[in-house]
Amino acid sequence: MNVFTKDELIYAILHSQPLFNPIELLYEQRMDNNFRRDKEIGEEIKLLIEKIENVKIMSEEVYEIMVKINNLSKQRDKNMEENDRIMKILYGK
Repeated sequence: MNVFTKDELIYAILHSQPLFNPIELLYEQRMDNNFRRDKEIGEEIKLLIEKIENVKIMSEEVYEIMVKINNLSKQRDKNMEENDRIMKILYGK
């Protein structure tokens, strides 16, 4: 059984091929999860907008729906910022 030093392991990780780099794979998986969640958030927003269109007058329910849409939009923006940060880590500027 081979025993590697910490420096050898770090070197191997940093200089391995992109497909076999576990750190890069973890970041790519996080990005995929964020994209998937963004799609889910978009669907939730779409349903809420449809709900607003079905309500004829401005009411407390519409206000609550607008607050939910705002919160979901902020969450999606946060995911997009994290994806941008991850892309900079993975691919540079």
